[in-house]
Amino acid sequence: MEKFDTYNLEFEYWDNSTTNPGGYYCNNYLTPNNLPCTVNGAFQFFITILQEMKTLANNNTHSIKTEAYVGWPTAAQAAIIGANLDRLRLHAYVSNPNTSFNYSKDRLIDFANSTPGLNISIIFSSEPNFMQSWLNNNSMGSAEHIYKADYLNESSVWANNINLEGFTYFAYTYNTGITLSTNHHTPYKELITFPNLVQNILTIENIKNLKNIKIYNNSGQLVTETKVTKIDFTNLSKGIYILQLHTDNDILTKKIIKE
Repeated sequence: MEKFDTYNLEFEYWDNSTTNPGGYYCNNYLTPNNLPCTVNGAFQFFITILQEMKTLANNNTHSIKTEAYVGWPTAAQAAIIGANLDRLRLHAYVSNPNTSFNYSKDRLIDFANSTPGLNISIIFSSEPNFMQSWLNNNSMGSAEHIYKADYLNESSVWANNINLEGFTYFAYTYNTGITLSTNHHTPYKELITFPNLVQNILTIENIKNLKNIKIYNNSGQLVTETKVTKIDFTNLSKGIYILQLHTDNDILTKKIIKE
């Protein structure tokens, strides 16, 4: 028997064309629930549904995570959203991935400041008016590498307050003929690092074609570069570090806590 492991909400409360009087959200969701046909009314409905999803997930004997797709929240809205879900799916709809990180940066900062530790997945669009042309000449893996590299090069402390958790594409039906990530790609779930809270030696396992490892501190400064999979943290200060693993085909990142 199959079971759901995620409840996902897509409700574009920030879209005036659907929330204003006469709009689809106004007619079908806001008015029937005695809410004003405004962005604020739509946001209130959005949060109510998120909270109901969370309650259903918590009451289930089977482990279920909650998530939502979000486009353009204000800083105040980001704080409320982050407190009511397990994972955020944030859109970065651009025509070239070289601009995608900066396009989403301000929104990432709002979530990092309000909900430290939040898991965030980035959504690209492979529609013709967004990234389809670029993806026809480059791989999805390359687009993801560009975003991750820009994120890791961000030196501000806020970047350590979020967990970048993969990528999604809207919509996969547009991806016919597009090169996917290489078959040699090492998924994050296969990478093993232990112990979770390191005091002395950090061990890395299950990674192929490793070229080098870089470790950045909480300020974004490079503190160690090595090629070995047993790394001595003894002389490093307590705190959060970003582990960046370069392979022949990918750049993987992992957050490490030094006790």
